[in-house]
Amino acid sequence: MQVLTGICEFDCNDSYEPLVIVSIGTIVVAEGYHIHESRKTFWVHVWTVENGKTITEVREYLDTSVTVTHIKKTINVCLASLRSPKCKNMWESKLANNASVPRLLLVV
Repeated sequence: MQVLTGICEFDCNDSYEPLVIVSIGTIVVAEGYHIHESRKTFWVHVWTVENGKTITEVREYLDTSVTVTHIKKTINVCLASLRSPKCKNMWESKLANNASVPRLLLVV
């Protein structure tokens, strides 16, 4: 992400491997890994897209397992569990599942 903002330069020796790219409504989720000096880092990028062509927001999560979920709107929302019928998982990280990493719930 620092390459996108100009904070640092892209090192051609680094290897970025996107393995999954999924479109969910107005967001696009990409998951992959980055190898730098023989160390592997898992990443998830989330882009918000307007009018099908303009990126309005970019989020990056490193070494984090991300679950994208949609919560059905009701007058009285009481979610005791993510397994509630009001909560539908749209996408979940696969790469870092067996690793000891923080988990993040992204609600769309």
